[in-house]
Amino acid sequence: MSQMEVHGAHKLEELDMHAEAWDRLSSVAPQRSPVLSHAWVRSYLEHLLKPGEKWFCLFAYEDQELVGVLPVIIRQKQSALYGGKRFHAPSDPDVWTGDMLVASGRELETLAALLDGFARREPAHAVLRLSKLPPESPSFRVMQDGFGGCRILKEPNGYGSFLKINGSHEAYVASLSSNFRSNLKKAGKRLNRLGRNDILFLSNEDITEEHIQQFFGLEASGWKGRAGSAILSSKRHTGFFTNLIRRLRARGMLECHFLKVDGKLLAGHLAVRTQSKLTLWKIAYDEEYARYAPGNMLLERLMHKVHEEGATDEIDLITNFPWHSNWGAQKRPYQDLIISAPRLVPYIGNLVSLKANASLRLLRERVKKSPKLSAVAYGVRDLVRRAGS
Repeated sequence: MSQMEVHGAHKLEELDMHAEAWDRLSSVAPQRSPVLSHAWVRSYLEHLLKPGEKWFCLFAYEDQELVGVLPVIIRQKQSALYGGKRFHAPSDPDVWTGDMLVASGRELETLAALLDGFARREPAHAVLRLSKLPPESPSFRVMQDGFGGCRILKEPNGYGSFLKINGSHEAYVASLSSNFRSNLKKAGKRLNRLGRNDILFLSNEDITEEHIQQFFGLEASGWKGRAGSAILSSKRHTGFFTNLIRRLRARGMLECHFLKVDGKLLAGHLAVRTQSKLTLWKIAYDEEYARYAPGNMLLERLMHKVHEEGATDEIDLITNFPWHSNWGAQKRPYQDLIISAPRLVPYIGNLVSLKANASLRLLRERVKKSPKLSAVAYGVRDLVRRAGS
């Protein structure tokens, strides 16, 4: 029987030793998520760590073949219940899901080996959190309460949405509401009258630095720029996406889609391909041309392309916005997985924390729906602020 070995890394250059095998493993994982790749994790650890955070990464090998990866972020935080550290897989609004990467057919053994390696490295650990796991995640499917002697807790964490690609484009368009089809047709006519329409579907080496800077500028020109969430809004995120794009392009995973009218860029997608799944990671459009619906026009052309080519079975929209329903998007539920050490006090503390978070979310929703409760809440907030000033 083959023996599984777990190796650790805590320097960026040590990650690169596993890069090719890591990206190969992530490309065939059931999640088909680019955030599980070496390209994504390496870029995250370079640019998106918060002050005081540290990290390590575990690699599970079987017969010299990489079968599992677990990157862990360490956050120092004092707590009587938890101790001084928090552990979580890389996850934030730009990385989204934080999960373990394991080979198909070896999920149980690999997850057990990675958790054992984690426990050996951090014997006093209390909680490891994996965030926003989709239903197809092996971590979510395999680990049940008591797995490896640990307590396993699950907490709902919102929804994403995706477009399933099957059948003909004509049948897909016919499935959309008549009102939306009419609006698309009107917007298309207005756009054609505006000038010459050009659609660019670029991939990998065809994507130049100029293309990337054009997309960055387009995104920063709209509401994301005003809200401070655009790629160019901070040096950290600019560095993260610049290095990430370079690595994804080298791995053959990068796509850019542009809609231009008379040479002017009106809408764009920054996308990542993993197997037959296309993830629209960033979308942007010129808000001055909103009446021409350039974002919808670009997505409509993309849908036509993927239906005709037949190489894509899903377009992942990641988030869940109301406009997604116009396109017939399906919802994908996400859950957090909280792995608690087999000690009673951390488990109770973690359970209390989860219940408190759920109660707080419920209370916030009730307050929002009640003008009287909202007035009381804002009054208390103002009193606290004045007391602290």
